[in-house]
Amino acid sequence: MAFANISVGLPKNKKLETVTLCFGLKCNDNKSLIAMWRTHGENEVCTLPIKHFKGKELSIKCSYPSKDDKCKYEWNKNKGTLSVILPEFYTARILELENSENN
Repeated sequence: MAFANISVGLPKNKKLETVTLCFGLKCNDNKSLIAMWRTHGENEVCTLPIKHFKGKELSIKCSYPSKDDKCKYEWNKNKGTLSVILPEFYTARILELENSENN
C-alpha cells in the first residue's frame, strides 16, 4: 500500500503558473517514489522536503526516463531535502528513493 506524502505544487489556474509540479508516494518505510514535472519558468531547481528520510542515507534512481543524463539531484541528509535540477521546459521525471542503510 502506498501513501501520498509529498506535494510541492499543483496548478493555481488553467495557465499553470506553478513552475514545477511534484507528487510523492511513500511505498513503505524504506522506499518512496517522486513524480515531477517542470512546466516553464527560469528556476530549474526544485527542492523537496522528504521528512521521513531525514538523517538517513539514500540511494536515488531515475526510473523515468530510464536513460537520463540531464536531470541531476542531490540529497541533503541533515536537512532532509532533495534538490532536483530539471534543465528543460516541459519535462517529467520519476525518481525512486530508497533508504540505503537497510540494504
